[in-house]
Amino acid sequence: MRNAMDEVRLVVQPTVSHYRAPLLKALLEQQVLPLSLLGRYANSEDRQSRNHIRSASAEILRRVDELKFREWRNLRWERGVVPSVLRGEYRAYVLEGRVYTVSTWLALALGRAKKTPVFLWGHGWKRPESGLKRTSRVAFYRLSSGLLVYGDRAKEYAVSVGLDADRIAVVGNSIYATQDLIDHAVPNRPSTEEDFTVIVSVRLTSRHRVDMLAEALALMSPGGRRTRVIVIGDGDQAETLRESFEQAGVAAKFVGAVYGAESLAPYYAVADVAVSPRASGLNIVQAMGFGRPVIAPEIDPTSGPESELVVDGHTGLQFPLDDIGALARALQSLRDDPDAAVRMGQAARERVLRTHTAEAHSAKIVQAVKGWLDRDR
Repeated sequence: MRNAMDEVRLVVQPTVSHYRAPLLKALLEQQVLPLSLLGRYANSEDRQSRNHIRSASAEILRRVDELKFREWRNLRWERGVVPSVLRGEYRAYVLEGRVYTVSTWLALALGRAKKTPVFLWGHGWKRPESGLKRTSRVAFYRLSSGLLVYGDRAKEYAVSVGLDADRIAVVGNSIYATQDLIDHAVPNRPSTEEDFTVIVSVRLTSRHRVDMLAEALALMSPGGRRTRVIVIGDGDQAETLRESFEQAGVAAKFVGAVYGAESLAPYYAVADVAVSPRASGLNIVQAMGFGRPVIAPEIDPTSGPESELVVDGHTGLQFPLDDIGALARALQSLRDDPDAAVRMGQAARERVLRTHTAEAHSAKIVQAVKGWLDRDR
């Protein structure tokens, strides 16, 4: 039986949701660094029940201790974390890098005082900050023994405001295991297909701006291929969006929430391109993993670092934020050049298989934490 003092206590970021299951499985199965997982089971983007995020399977939940918490507005207190650090129950801790979690501030301070390493894991900076917000976040991160972030821009900005580059590791993000992507690979779309099919896979909330896609498709000049849309996801804007596509004269099929590579593969198999109008995240990793190019905004303060995977002209196309005309032109260019869409889709899949599988994600987390622990021994 393992001794807890040899283990690293890792808080799952952000929650023990269905899309975290492949990563959690990889973390639990790796043999390099003994881990004990703790995570929140409550998975909701907001208080609308239709925006609820499905939890991981019962098998995964059995292997992750439940993290109880209380919230008041933006502030959160995670129960049990501070007493555990105070007692020194684990060799080190990896906590969610959420600046509004009061218990994490105290855990970081206690870790410093007791010489117990406390690392942070999260997005880091999604956008530049100033004033008290930036000062608070810099102080928060400086208390940690190391910072795990999802993307390169977060690290670059952290270094620009004075944080130590050697204490920041870019670990990426993931949604599927390598074998899932191999087992459920979809063929390239033939250039002779009569339909030009656009797929969008997001939670159907106002922040994701799927209505922009309807407007952009209505602006496209006529072409030789019929345009249709597959909308994957559910949320409180579903009915409004149905009306938007209908008014735009675009054939849109709403299939609801779909989970798992096996269930999603048939939809991506008939799609030419994926679009993420706003608030991009793991939907980019999903689409690229299935070998589809992604059209997304150049710089979007509501998007996660996964948007960095969209390299204009290589793994997809970018358009200026909220520029519906530019989005229409990007769609039209791939409709009229299906070979380019296939080429970008192949590059997109290769990138995800190389850097954004659950195994790659797990390895980067473990390598960074173990490296810091070994260096500080």
